[in-house]
Amino acid sequence: FPSHDITGTMTIDNNYSGGTVGLSSLEPGLTRVQRRRAFLRQLINVAGTISRYVVWIEQANPDPGEAGMTAEGALKTQTDFDLVERSSEVKKISAYIKVSKEMLADIAFMRGEINSELMELVQLKLDEQILLGDGLGNNLTGIDANATPWAAGSFAGTIPTPNNSDVLRVAIAQIAGLNFEANYIVLNPADAAALELSKDLGGAYTYPINMVYGTPKTIYGVPVIENNLVPAGE
Repeated sequence: FPSHDITGTMTIDNNYSGGTVGLSSLEPGLTRVQRRRAFLRQLINVAGTISRYVVWIEQANPDPGEAGMTAEGALKTQTDFDLVERSSEVKKISAYIKVSKEMLADIAFMRGEINSELMELVQLKLDEQILLGDGLGNNLTGIDANATPWAAGSFAGTIPTPNNSDVLRVAIAQIAGLNFEANYIVLNPADAAALELSKDLGGAYTYPINMVYGTPKTIYGVPVIENNLVPAGE
């Protein structure tokens, strides 16, 4: 007589074989790699071009560049300035992913995930170049390469127990001294936390008295943005 299994209660261990798909609950989509948020393009002026070069005109060398007080019948104050043409070559940022037709056909969300991945990588590289590009080779010339270095100036040696909050305030004054207005403070998250966690010897917080919490928070009226792109200590 042929043998057969003994009838009994069905269990996963005894009656299910071949894999785990039937026992799994698959969440749609893909859990993506967590990266920092690109932010700098939202803070700067942006325009499109279809040309290889972007050209602009700068006013320069005003002589004397100011009006004068004029007596009745006297000659008015004459002034002039130069126009200097500047240009910058358009640079390219690229990335690609190669995938088989079968993978695109069998995994429904694959095309969308690839598009999202590539767009994110391009945005992050652009973000990096806007702030830190050194202008060499195919790199953009970023904000850091163009910026005037921080200098204490007349504040050197005059501020009791100086801290990083004081450094920011002096930087705002330095920018104002060049007839510009500071519009953002960008900090590494660790440096932003250090500002807020600083205490005196008695344990009382000494974070900037002009810090206002909101979205975004501000220090001395200037919006603060935290991002890991900014090197610690900068």
